[in-house]
Amino acid sequence: MASVRDFQIAVSCADEDREYVERVVIALCALDVLVFYDADHAVELWGLDLMTSFDDVYRHRSQFVIIFVSRHYVSKQWTRHELRSALARALDEKEEYILPAHFDDSDLPGLPSTVRHVDCRKMTPEELARMIHQKILRHQAASSAAERRMPVHPVPDVAEMIARAEERARSMAGS
Repeated sequence: MASVRDFQIAVSCADEDREYVERVVIALCALDVLVFYDADHAVELWGLDLMTSFDDVYRHRSQFVIIFVSRHYVSKQWTRHELRSALARALDEKEEYILPAHFDDSDLPGLPSTVRHVDCRKMTPEELARMIHQKILRHQAASSAAERRMPVHPVPDVAEMIARAEERARSMAGS
C-alpha cells in the first residue's frame, strides 16, 4: 500500500528559473495539486534548519519531485542538496519519483541521462502543470488499482479532452 505524503509535488529550482516555475506552481494549485514550493512556505520554514527540513520534504514528504534543470541549477549548493535528498529516495522507489524538466541542455550529475525528461522550452508552464497533474492522476489510479488488485484504466489526457471540447464548441457555433 502506498504511503500518504504531505505533498503530491515538491519543486526544486534555481532562483534564476523562478518566473517560469512560479507559473507552473500557480497552475498546479488551480488544479488542486498539493505543492511544496519553498517561497510559499516561508513562514513554516522560518527558524528551521533548512538542511533538515528540505531533506525531509524531498526525501519523505512528497509523492514526486520536479527538478527544473538548468545551468543555474547545476551550479547551486542548495539545489544540489535538494537533488541529493531526492536521489536518496529514488534509490528506494520501485517507480518513477524524480521528474526532470529541462530549461537547457545541462547535464545533471547523479541523474542518469536515460531518465526521461520534458523540455520546458517546448511547452508553456500551464501545459507542464497539466502534464504533471496527469502524472499524479495516473499514479493515483495505478496505486488504487494495485490496492484492489484490479486492472488500471488509463486516465484520459486532459489537454486532449479540452481540445476536443473546444473543437466541438467551435463546430457547433459555426453550424
